[in-house]
This record gives sequence, C-alpha cells and structure tokens, in this order.
Amino acid sequence: QKFPEIGETFKRQSEALAQNFDALRDRVGPDIYATTPTQLGDVLIGDYKALDAARQSTINEAYQKLRETAGGDLLIDTNQFLSTADAALKKGLKSEFLPTEIERQINSFRGENGAIPMTFEQFEALRTNLAAATRKAERAGDGNAAQALSIVRQSLEDMPLVGETANLKQLADVARGAARERFQLLDRDPAYKAAVNDAVAPDDFVKKFVIGGKRDNTSFMVQHLGENSPGHQAMQVATLDYLKNQALGQTNQFAQASFNKALRGLEDRLPDLLPGDVAPTLKQLGSVAKLIKVAPEGSAISRSGTTPSLLSQATEGAANVAEQVVNAKTQVPVATIFRGKLKSLRGKQEVKKSLEPGAG
Repeated sequence: QKFPEIGETFKRQSEALAQNFDALRDRVGPDIYATTPTQLGDVLIGDYKALDAARQSTINEAYQKLRETAGGDLLIDTNQFLSTADAALKKGLKSEFLPTEIERQINSFRGENGAIPMTFEQFEALRTNLAAATRKAERAGDGNAAQALSIVRQSLEDMPLVGETANLKQLADVARGAARERFQLLDRDPAYKAAVNDAVAPDDFVKKFVIGGKRDNTSFMVQHLGENSPGHQAMQVATLDYLKNQALGQTNQFAQASFNKALRGLEDRLPDLLPGDVAPTLKQLGSVAKLIKVAPEGSAISRSGTTPSLLSQATEGAANVAEQVVNAKTQVPVATIFRGKLKSLRGKQEVKKSLEPGAG
C-alpha cells in the first residue's frame, strides 16, 4: 500500500529546505547583486584592486614627500641596491630567471669604475617596469620569473640613499615601511597577488581561492578584505551558492548526499567563510535532509519504507532547523510550514495507520 500524502509532504519539505539558502544569502550578502561565480569573482578582484590602489597611493605620497624634502636632488645608492639584489637572487637560486629586459636595465647602472648613482626619476621608472614585468610573469604562470622580479623590487624599495641625513632617513623609512608592508601582504595573500596581477580570471577566482582555497588563506582573505566588506560578502555568497548548487543541481530536489559531501569538504573553512550562526544551521539542515526521504515528483512512499522513528526524527529535526530563517516566499519560518503540513497529514487515517508500531 502507498501513501502519496507523505511523498508530497517530503517533496514540499525539500522545497522548503532549498528556500533556506535564499534567505541565508540575503543575510550574508545584502550588498551583493552578483548571481554567477564569474560576477562574484569580479567583486572580489575589484575589492582587492581598490585596496591596492589606496595602498599604492600611500606609498607614492611617501616617496613624493621624501623627494620634495630633499629638494629634488635625491640619489639612490645603486651600489648597495645592486649588492643586496645580487646576493638575494643568488641565495634563492633565481638569478638566471630574471627577464632579459630587466636584467639589461639593472646592468646599465654597473659602471667600469663602480656603480652609477640612480636618480629618483630612474628609481620610479624602474619600479614601474618591475611591476609591469611581474604582472606579465604572473599572468604567464612563470613563478620563477615572478619571484626573481619580486626579489629585485624589494631590494629597490629598500631605497638606500646617497648622503642620507637623519631627516631624510625618517621620511625614507616611512616610504620603505609602506612598500614593505605591501610586499608582505602580497606574499601572505595569494588571492591579493592574483587579483592585482590579473593572474587568475574572474571565472576561476571563486573556485580557486574560496571554494578550493586553503584554510589559512581563506581566513586571511577575510581579515585582509575586512569584515562585511564587498569582498567578504562575495565570499560568503559564493559559498552558499556553491552549496545550494550541490544540493539542488538542475532538479530543484534536495540531494542530501551531494549537499553533505560538499559541506564536509568545506568544514575546516566554514567558520571563516560564513557567520558563526550560519555554519551550524547548514550542518543541521544537512542532518535533517538526511532523515527526510525526498520522493521524486509523482511518486509515493510505501508503508514499509516509512518507519515511525524515521518520520518522527525528520519531523522534529525540521521543526528545529533555522527557526529564525524566514521562508523567502511566505515570510513564515520554514519549520512552521513543515509542522503545518505534518499536522494535516496526521489527520488522515491512512497516514496515521502507517505510523502505528508494527505497521507495514
């Protein structure tokens, strides 16, 4: 004997479970209107580039103030720069990976009678050239060239000055510190480096750095972007969209096995990717979905396949899931919907019999 009422209830509960995602999405991403991974990647990259533009502006202002204080006659101690860069490249076994055009520019400051001092204009031009070459290497996936260029640029940004006075040293230290902080952040946050160097396309950004990112890296992304920033909201929305897609696919029926597998894959990163109360709600959602036997549309559930304990557990679980999460369509808590459906079913004699001990 079959009871389509139970199958229909489980089907509707599947839809109610799915609607939790939309309500949660509105909570974690109130300022995010992107609807695809590519658009979310654009948001993340844009937020990183905005942070970097502000950081670069601070660095440039510090250099400009130093130059103005020096009266425009600011010379870089090229001998110290070359010695530091050469030693660092040799130590890291990266000397041979330096792009030819950059190596040629650096060698132009090696004179027969010693290093040729570098003017501030040349210093800024070389900084710009190094930045462009680094972006090119990152986009090409040439890690060795990118590292070699980074070593040279850090040595240059240390900016040893000819005849550095105490007053100039103080200003130079501010500029050096700002530049050094940026380098440290680029090394610490792979997503930041990829964004500013256009090394990863928006299409792949979320998959690589959010869904497929390492725990410590995703944690630092949140810290770097800032709590509730556009980038942080995009990370949270991307996580929920991924889980929703794993749960629903193309059928709009809640696939608990796929959902719970995806949830387990993100488990170590959930505390960073989602607010504190959302991750436990999703885990409970997965537990309830596991108990609920979702029937495909048009099917029914046999009496022998629906035990009293199973339906009871599913009922109680659904009643407790996301009490504060509002159904996106009805503005009624999802748990309330299921309680009402179950109450209606329990009024039917056939279903009542199916729940009696020993039924089957």
